[in-house]
Amino acid sequence: MNKKEKIWVAEVAGKAVGFILIGFTKVWGHKGESFENEAVGVDWFDVHPDYQRKGIARELLRKAEERGRENRLHQLFMHTSVKNLAMINFASKNGLKFARYLEEFWGKGIGDAFLLTKDL
Repeated sequence: MNKKEKIWVAEVAGKAVGFILIGFTKVWGHKGESFENEAVGVDWFDVHPDYQRKGIARELLRKAEERGRENRLHQLFMHTSVKNLAMINFASKNGLKFARYLEEFWGKGIGDAFLLTKDL
């Protein structure tokens, strides 16, 4: 992990139940597509199923947003599979909006993705 990456782990009673890995970058696409300005990119984000719908993911996302603002960034972004309805619903409820449909984002035959963004 370099200086432009951060990871937070959510714990409940000393047990790791979720995490978020962020980076600060302009690049949002696998072919070098980029934003005009640096943004907070959510690289990995997950909460154990037994601990979902308890506000843990929302708090992890808020931490990423806070870190972006501290670094004077104005946008947060993430990718999710078009089939990941739970993440799509979570993102929508937390202010992320659809920005692009990305065909075969993770490789040929692996699946399509959405690029989701949020102004900070």
